[in-house]
Amino acid sequence: MRKYSKHLYYIFLEFSSVEACFQEEAYSEGYLTPLELITGEKLTNKLIIKENEKRIIEANLQSKNFFIWGFTDILRLFIFDNFKGFTELQKLKPPTNVDDLKYCAGFCYTNKLIDLEKILRKHPLLGISFLKFKDSFFKYVKIRKYDSFIFKFLKDKIKEVAKGRENTYCVIPIISYGWEDVILLFFSKSYDLIKKAILGVRQIKSENIKDFLESKSGTKSKIDFTHIFMTTFTIFGTYFPDYYPGEIKKSVDKLKNTISKNDKAYISGIKFQVRPGHEKKLTEELNSRLPQGKLEVKPAPYRGDICLNFKTPTNFHRFLDYYPTIIEIIEMKNKNK
Repeated sequence: MRKYSKHLYYIFLEFSSVEACFQEEAYSEGYLTPLELITGEKLTNKLIIKENEKRIIEANLQSKNFFIWGFTDILRLFIFDNFKGFTELQKLKPPTNVDDLKYCAGFCYTNKLIDLEKILRKHPLLGISFLKFKDSFFKYVKIRKYDSFIFKFLKDKIKEVAKGRENTYCVIPIISYGWEDVILLFFSKSYDLIKKAILGVRQIKSENIKDFLESKSGTKSKIDFTHIFMTTFTIFGTYFPDYYPGEIKKSVDKLKNTISKNDKAYISGIKFQVRPGHEKKLTEELNSRLPQGKLEVKPAPYRGDICLNFKTPTNFHRFLDYYPTIIEIIEMKNKNK
């Protein structure tokens, strides 16, 4: 067992796109536990797997749904403490009314137990960073220290960047099974802090990690690269606490009391997918209900889309003042065919 870690977890992420009128439904399916979705029965988040007559495995599962800001709409995050239980996710059916499914998976070591419910109670904003190392990094990295680099050094680097704000975030580094090498899950009260942490990680250079690099035996080559990452990509999301269809205002108010009011990460605009033919009526309704002079609503040049643009940059906390009204109007109009 590694000196810097005690617990092994398997992580699974499912991204999906959802029509606007079904977003609440898809998001709220998180309140049926994944085990209910697998088995159709009311169960706790402890999966009992009968491998054979003599061997029975217990696997603990944690899962939550997030609204994602980007090309997909919903993220379902699953955390297992047992690989056999992790493989049971193959039986998991996707939520209804979703498409464009994308999956990512990996594992992580931690020195503390992961309590997802506790983390999100304090840190409901999410950043998911996908990191791909240069080939030259793997040419020189000390394989025996690779895990330590991922699970200790990267966390220490983020702690250094977030100095003085240690209680406002949580980060989980994951070794990916996919094309990217590492996935970083950032949970925070502030998108600004997530952005700052990500930029800090991206600035890591070979000269900063000499203890993890070496010239390979039998060669005379020196470490001849500076930047260790070939590419990075980050998606942002939000966890809405105690969220049920029709009660978004209550959830938004609870979220606003948790997150930072002074973020400088601004939203300039947002796009909603709506049923074809509804764009004009929805545009008129939104313009009549939302504050005049601060937002501009108009049909997008693409079929079935509406663009909501802020005339002055607006941070996420301020955007939440408008969000329940926007969702209420879009949900109501889309369901009235």
